[in-house]
Amino acid sequence: MLNNTAILTTVSLYYLTSSFLSSVWIYTHNKIHLVYTKAPTEAPLLFSQYAYNVGLWPEEYVAKVGNLVFYKVHDFGGHFPGLNNPLEMI
Repeated sequence: MLNNTAILTTVSLYYLTSSFLSSVWIYTHNKIHLVYTKAPTEAPLLFSQYAYNVGLWPEEYVAKVGNLVFYKVHDFGGHFPGLNNPLEMI
């Protein structure tokens, strides 16, 4: 279920403040790393993957970077799951 008001508000904030380019800087200036290293903590890692996100993170890769205790692949949602799939966030 899409929350059109929330999506339009978010898009408007990026547009009206001219901040879209600075928001994608981290993606354009960091090269893709194929080496996965474990975080220096044993804190539990919970991971959700959404069908319409731009990346694919198989469970075995996610488990390499932390103490994975929860992994779920959702049928719907994208990069902003709190906006376009809020019921799955519960």
